[in-house]
Amino acid sequence: MVLEKTNLQIIDDFLSTKKSEQTKKVYRVELQKFANFVNKSFDEVTNWDIIDFNKVLMANSKSDATRQRIYSTIRSLYTWLVKMHVISAEQNPTNGTIEKLTPHVDLENKFLTVKEVEAFKEKAKPNARNYAMVAVLATTGLRISEALGINWNDIVYLETPEGSGWFASVTRKGGKKQNIFLPDGTYEALMRLRRNIPINPKDDSPVFTSLFAGQHKRITATGARKTLEQIAKAAGIEKEFTPHWFRHTFVSQCIAAGANPRDVQWQAGHSSFRTTERYLHAMSKGVGKFFPVKF
Repeated sequence: MVLEKTNLQIIDDFLSTKKSEQTKKVYRVELQKFANFVNKSFDEVTNWDIIDFNKVLMANSKSDATRQRIYSTIRSLYTWLVKMHVISAEQNPTNGTIEKLTPHVDLENKFLTVKEVEAFKEKAKPNARNYAMVAVLATTGLRISEALGINWNDIVYLETPEGSGWFASVTRKGGKKQNIFLPDGTYEALMRLRRNIPINPKDDSPVFTSLFAGQHKRITATGARKTLEQIAKAAGIEKEFTPHWFRHTFVSQCIAAGANPRDVQWQAGHSSFRTTERYLHAMSKGVGKFFPVKF
């Protein structure tokens, strides 16, 4: 089969199905690097190309977590190509290959301890933006792309049957809007950040901006990850940290505190309860014995 479009055109079509701008940016970078490496039409890519690409990622010292994310992006592209009948299922080079290359990391090993969260908090505190970013990730369970997508006018005060408080209107994975509760300390961290911005931001400007690209330009997921990894190193966290660990830690804290698993599923934005059940399984092994750190 000869594809009628170039790889870059296919990437554009694939990304048009994604609603999150942050997701589009990350996917585009990863897929373009993959396209440049294989240097052939996507329908001509073989299992061996995937294996060779893995060797390059490992040679470039990409962490297991980073490689997992990149593989997930490539798998999503090929799943879409099959779904759109652009290629056949038999042509999908990710079948079986990526599963073998992707290291299995036990859920138990992807948490931060209370001491580590406290250390993270203290190292981030001198910088208002970094402190607020850590506070949001640690106390809401948001994915990093969801947290970075928040604008100032998304932070609202709401009256609910359970009580009133400050919430962030967040665009979840799949484009669904959801109001996420902000603990008092997290809200105060956000307000501290706003007070520290030299030029008063517009209501529709992003909360988390690049310190090097102007006050109102949203920081990229890659930039945020690098910043958080640097803070983790400064905090003495020797594990192979990724920002997603805040999400795992948050969910485990909720379950450890006795929260209704269905409520945890809603808060975390898990599309399937089976995902939440993974944390219940981990709890039976003594994982998640943490408490929420106050900001």
